[in-house]
Order: sequence, then structure tokens, then C-alpha cells
Amino acid sequence: MGRSDESRPLKPKAPCLGCEDRHRGCHSQCEIYRQFIVANEKFREWRKLQKDIDHTISENAITNAIAHTQCHAKKGASGGLVRYKK
Repeated sequence: MGRSDESRPLKPKAPCLGCEDRHRGCHSQCEIYRQFIVANEKFREWRKLQKDIDHTISENAITNAIAHTQCHAKKGASGGLVRYKK
């Protein structure tokens, strides 16, 4: 149950490394850095959504496995349901 990598956005790289216009306080004025922040926020939202989806899939798989185990635990050696006398 893997995710499709086609819709996976690339994690943006900070544009600051190697920037010739870099100086103290430049983030507040840099349009390229603002674009990076927007792209990074979109990536973080996508990643959070994927974690939520993965968590839901895991919860469903665990619930199904427990139900399956409990169902088979009630069956006797003959394959039929065991009837307990009270």
C-alpha cells in the first residue's frame, strides 16, 4: 500500500547557501526566500497529509488483524464455531 511518488512534491532547498546578496536581515527583504517559504509550507502540508493517511491505514490494518484473530480464535478444531456450555 505504497504512496504514488508522482504527486510527491520535491522538498525545496533554501536559496541562501551561495547567495551573493546574503547579508544580515536579508530574509525580510528577499523575494526568492519568500517563494522558498511558500513552497516549503506546501511541502510540509503534503507531508502531514501523507502521515495522516499512513496512520489511518495502519489503524485499519491493526483493527482488521485483531478482528481476524478473534474470529479464528472462536473456531474449534472442526472449523465450526465452538459452543460453550453455561
